Amino acid sequence: MKIKNSYKILIIYYLFLLVLETPLLLNVGIPSTVFRIVYMILLIAPVLIFDKSYLPIVVIASYSISKFGTAVTFMPTDVLYYVPLFILLAFPFKGLKEGNRTLPLPVFILCVCVLFVDLYSTQTIHDLFWCFLILITLFFYCLPKIKDETYFLLFSHSLIVISFILSLEMILAGDQYIEGYGYSDMERVMWADPNYLGGVIGMGGMIAALLLFQNNNSTLKIFLGIALLIAITALVRNASRGALLAIISGVSILFLGGKLKLWKKIIILAVMTAFIYILYNSSYFDLLEYRLENDTGGGSGRIGIWMNKWNAYINNSSIFQLLFGMGYDNGYKAGFSYNRAFHNDFLAFLVDYGLVGFIAFLSLFFYPLKGFLFKNKAVLGCVVYLFVNCMLLEPFSLGVLQYYVFWLYIFYLAMYYKGKHNSYDNKCRV
Repeated sequence: MKIKNSYKILIIYYLFLLVLETPLLLNVGIPSTVFRIVYMILLIAPVLIFDKSYLPIVVIASYSISKFGTAVTFMPTDVLYYVPLFILLAFPFKGLKEGNRTLPLPVFILCVCVLFVDLYSTQTIHDLFWCFLILITLFFYCLPKIKDETYFLLFSHSLIVISFILSLEMILAGDQYIEGYGYSDMERVMWADPNYLGGVIGMGGMIAALLLFQNNNSTLKIFLGIALLIAITALVRNASRGALLAIISGVSILFLGGKLKLWKKIIILAVMTAFIYILYNSSYFDLLEYRLENDTGGGSGRIGIWMNKWNAYINNSSIFQLLFGMGYDNGYKAGFSYNRAFHNDFLAFLVDYGLVGFIAFLSLFFYPLKGFLFKNKAVLGCVVYLFVNCMLLEPFSLGVLQYYVFWLYIFYLAMYYKGKHNSYDNKCRV
C-alpha cells in the first residue's frame, strides 16, 4: 500500500499540528481560549475541505495526544464533547441494512445495558456509555471506507504517530513523569495515568510491529523499526508492567506469524535483543526493576482487590444484580468501604453490569476472530494485546476512548484481511 502524493502535504501539515501539542518543540504555557479556538479551526477546517471521512482519524489523534500528553492541552479531554461531533458525522447511518455494516451485537448490548443499568441504579450516565455511542457512530462512518487501502494505512499510521509522540515525551521529558527515587522511595508522578498511557503507547508499538513483520519496503521498515524501539523504550521508562506484558505477548504472536523470511526474523530478533541489552545497562530499567523487586502484594494488590470485588458480587447481589449488575457507582464501592478500582475490565463488567454485560464484553474479543481469522496472527496478536491490558486494567469500564478506537481498529483489520482473502478466492475461481 502506498500513500497518494495528494495526501502527503496534508499529512505533513497535521504532523506539525500534532507536534505543536507537545512540549518537545514549543512550550506555549497555558494557552488562551482564543489560541485553542484557532487551533481547533486549523485542525478541523483543512480535512473538512479535503475529505471529511478522515476527520475521525485527525480528531482522535489530536485528542489522544492532549489526553495523555502534557497537562496543558489544546483539545478538550472530556469524551462527552466529542459525542455530538461523531453523531453528526455518522447521521443518518446510511446503509444500515447492508450485510457488511451490521453492528456487532455485543457492542449494541453493552451500549444499551450500560445506559439502563446506570440510570436505574444511580440515575447517572458515565463515560463508558458515551464511548460505546461514539464507537457505534465510528463503526457506521468508517466502515464504508474499509476497502480503501489508503484510509486503512492512514488509520494505522495515525495510531503509530500517537505512540511515537507520546513515547518521545516520556523519553525526553521523563523527569516530569518520574519522581527522583532513593533506596526505599521510588514512585511515578505523571500528568496522565502511567498504566493507561503505557497501553496507548503500546497500541502504536503493536501496529508498528504488525507492519514491520509484513513484506513492506525498506524505507518504511526503518521508520516502523524506530517507532517500535522507541515505544519499548518509553514503556520500560514508564515501568507499567501490564503494558510491557501485553506488548510482549502481542508482538511475539505477530513475530511468529509474520510473513518475513527466516533470516530477516533472525536479524530483527538480534537487533531487538541488543537494544534491550543496551537499555538494561542504562538507567531506564531502574524503576521497572524496583517495582518488580518490591511488589509483595500480588500485582500491586490486584489479587486482593479481585477477591473482595468477586465476593461482594456473589454474596451480596440479588438475582437481578447477578444478571445485570450493580451499576458503575455501586460496583466501585463493592467489597470496600470506599471507591476502589477493579484493575480488571472483565471483573468490572461482571460486577457493574452482571452476567449479561460480562458475556457481551468477553464476546468483543472473539468477534474479530470468528471464522478463518482464528488463524490470522495479525488479528490474534492485536486481540491478545488488548485482552492482556483488560486483564490488568479497566480501560473500557473507565471510558478511555483510545481503547475503543483500538478495538475498532482490530475489527477493521479483521475485515480488511477477510476482504483480501475473499478477493484472492474469487481470483482463484476465475
